[in-house]
Amino acid sequence: MRTYRNTAIFAVIITIISIILAIVFIENKLLFSLASGVFGSGVLTIITSAVAYRVEKRKTFEGVFSSVHRILHQLGIYNNDWELDRKVDYLLIYFDSPSKQDLHQYYGSFCFFTYNKKKTSYIYNNICKPIFDFDEIIKTVSANLRLHQDGTVKNDNAIRKIIETIEEAFVPMVKEQTPEETQVTIPCKKLVDKVREELNGKYYDMMYSKKQQRRISENN
Repeated sequence: MRTYRNTAIFAVIITIISIILAIVFIENKLLFSLASGVFGSGVLTIITSAVAYRVEKRKTFEGVFSSVHRILHQLGIYNNDWELDRKVDYLLIYFDSPSKQDLHQYYGSFCFFTYNKKKTSYIYNNICKPIFDFDEIIKTVSANLRLHQDGTVKNDNAIRKIIETIEEAFVPMVKEQTPEETQVTIPCKKLVDKVREELNGKYYDMMYSKKQQRRISENN
């Protein structure tokens, strides 16, 4: 996106300069012809860059959308009632999955014509950062988890405390009132629910116009 945006901006500047030069040298056929030629090339470059930018923009938005959905699906599978070894296996499989690398790559491609900082900050803070922060938590203890997994170091109590810290970050246990007015403690998938709400809400509106959303709904 950045390359096409910068090319379009540069072409607009060159086009404006060529118009001014064409007006200044309107009496000089040679210089007027040169300025007119630059103007025509500039307009063509603006059009091709704008079209390529729109294609790349949609590809980047959809790339982040798909990557995050895959990550949320992985996180949504987690069950607090699993045995310790299964939790360790799950967390390491999730940590090594390629979806997060795809997310880093796609997010780095974002570059908008208008309100660039505001839009990229929203996407980072509400879509990417919760996932990146969670990954960082696992990264700091991944060596301990691997040592436990391969049997090099077995300390169930220490690993259990590590797992509890990780769970608190994305599936904390919360108390809820049942219809029978009794309190139960259940896991709350706050990371998954929060990111998915943003992804299917404001982010989706940024990705597709209302007209595109209606077309997608009709096709589905």
